[in-house]
Amino acid sequence: MGARKDIISELPDDVKEKILECLPIRDVARTALLSTDWKDVWLRHGRLVFDTHFLECLRKCEGDKPVGLVNVINHILLHRAGPVKKFSLCISCPGLEGPKPQQSDIDGWCVYLSRNGVEELNISVFGKQYKLPSCIISCPTIKQLILGGFNFDIDCPIDGVGGCIFHGVTSLVFYGVEFKSRINGGVVPNLEKISFSFCVGINNFKICAPKLKSLDLAFVFPAFEPRWLSPHSRLVRAYCLDLLGFGDVAVVAQEFPTTNLQVIWVIESEFGQITVALELLERSPNQCELKIQAENTLSSRLIDKDLKDAASRLMKDSSLSIMI
Repeated sequence: MGARKDIISELPDDVKEKILECLPIRDVARTALLSTDWKDVWLRHGRLVFDTHFLECLRKCEGDKPVGLVNVINHILLHRAGPVKKFSLCISCPGLEGPKPQQSDIDGWCVYLSRNGVEELNISVFGKQYKLPSCIISCPTIKQLILGGFNFDIDCPIDGVGGCIFHGVTSLVFYGVEFKSRINGGVVPNLEKISFSFCVGINNFKICAPKLKSLDLAFVFPAFEPRWLSPHSRLVRAYCLDLLGFGDVAVVAQEFPTTNLQVIWVIESEFGQITVALELLERSPNQCELKIQAENTLSSRLIDKDLKDAASRLMKDSSLSIMI
């Protein structure tokens, strides 16, 4: 009898690829040691995640040596034999041993990814100020984009393709981003969901998003202007709102368009703000769901009482769901 082969080495390449997608990237890389077949699958593997778990594994391998994260990422990208569909880099620079990524490293990785078919991109690097590379804004293949810890400060005008920016993006998340450049009228043609958390200066980010359905605004500074919201408010059906981000919340209750609203999630920091949520509820004929996040137990009890009173008046349709 000839030499026996293990069962999994005979699996089709697409099945092997599915197996690799379920493993941490360190274990994925180690499969290259199994055989030439598995090495070829690893080199074509296009879903790369570099996070806290990856750094811990790297520290164990390196022992007392400084963790060479930049060199590892460069080495992995250099040896790709196919497109990188997903790339996630989520790290904290203060907790990173060894050389920190420089702006030139971030720029180089983004240029490589934008030219190699990336569709899901998460670059969240905290503890050091990086400037957002313009190639990400003009990349046509990105569909899901998460950006954390960047300065949105573009030197050149952002024209994009036909006046469009983030051309293929359907879901866009900004976390801890400072918007320094003023963008007026940039069209994001396919955007359906956008989220801002702990961001600064979003009033500078004025876009046109004709397909927008969901907007999250939480802990943004300074308070954003109602006129920033107005181009989107007639399209959006679902909101997550930090009411303190509105400055004068009375403006919200009086001027906020609610005809198309179906879902509102209110992040409530002061009890007085909750009256605005109730007014929005009263003025939303198509409302299906209301969520309220309270900061303390007393506030929760007071909100619960008010909502029960409001529910008796408003919940003629049993499909309306209120959660605290």
